[in-house]
Amino acid sequence: MNVRIEYYGMPGEGRTLTEAKKDAGAKIERAMNANYTPKVIQWRGNMALIWMTPQGIEYSYVHENGKLGGICSVSGWEPKTVERSCRMNLAQLAADVTSDEVPAILEGDKGQIDAYWDWVAFQRAYRSSPEGDVSQKHQWACEHCMEFKQTMLKAA
Repeated sequence: MNVRIEYYGMPGEGRTLTEAKKDAGAKIERAMNANYTPKVIQWRGNMALIWMTPQGIEYSYVHENGKLGGICSVSGWEPKTVERSCRMNLAQLAADVTSDEVPAILEGDKGQIDAYWDWVAFQRAYRSSPEGDVSQKHQWACEHCMEFKQTMLKAA
């Protein structure tokens, strides 16, 4: 069983008290050396704001009135992972799902582009689904979105 402590305000964990203090000390050192300069990402009128805290990374989307939406806190993620997630969300917020153009905000990131096309295929399938309630339309889109993706790939 591990020892869990709070050492100068930072949690630490280890097999012994000494290891738990070392763990907390390492976290304190990382927090002191971290870059706390916020990053702003803008895309087609939408904006994401990403910033570091001693506990991890936080991000939010800025509304038209300049106010932050809900704040998302993540720990254990690398800053680049959060940035990629925000870029995808901004691309989706401004998406024209009838377009076959790759949003420039995703260019150069094959994994994000593939994920974006999966999302677009689902959106197109959902919009083409037979009448029904939201649950039925969602199920139909899940079952048929790959057909839409294959059509998109042939067109590209």
